[in-house]
Amino acid sequence: MHAEKSMIFVLDTSLFTDNRLRDSFLALTTEEALDKLAKLLEQARILIGPVFYTTPTVQTELRRILLSSGIPVDIVSRLEAWIIPKSPDKFSLNIPSIVMWEYIMEMRRRYVKALKISEEYVKKSCSDKREIGKLIHELREKFRETIRKGIIDSPEDFDVLLLAFELKGVIVSNDEGIKKLGRTLGIITLDSQSFVETLKRLVEAFQKYLPKE
Repeated sequence: MHAEKSMIFVLDTSLFTDNRLRDSFLALTTEEALDKLAKLLEQARILIGPVFYTTPTVQTELRRILLSSGIPVDIVSRLEAWIIPKSPDKFSLNIPSIVMWEYIMEMRRRYVKALKISEEYVKKSCSDKREIGKLIHELREKFRETIRKGIIDSPEDFDVLLLAFELKGVIVSNDEGIKKLGRTLGIITLDSQSFVETLKRLVEAFQKYLPKE
């Protein structure tokens, strides 16, 4: 019998694209790992009753990524069968103002740092005899790392966070930006390996108490 209130997990794209899934399932290929993940989601849902959610944007993105990577459509469909797509209620949710204040201050700090990096590369372009294309490439990489690393930088990521906040669920993601802001909001976060191990242990613990034939 399931608990009166089911556990809720909100799944991010990074769960399914993490190469470490193969290690978690002792799988030789990503296809095999995702097949075993689909079976684990099914087992867990039927035996112990957790509910798995994601956002419609993540679901669409995930299907595109997996199919373009050669994952068979039946495996993708079996994964989707146990995951409920839901958009967060953006009109009713109240996010603490300190979260937005800290986010704005963090972005301000990052833009100042990015500006300094840009200034350095402008000076290099005047004195360095290397091709300007190589300098531009290096600048883009450093700029991207400075602005985007460890922070939410897309509406899709923010939707995952809002949905978990709304449902009082656990976020499953490897994205440091999602996890960092999630912790600020008091949301429990798990990476892909911890999520898989948690489900495995819960299923195994439940099976011990099933009546033997």
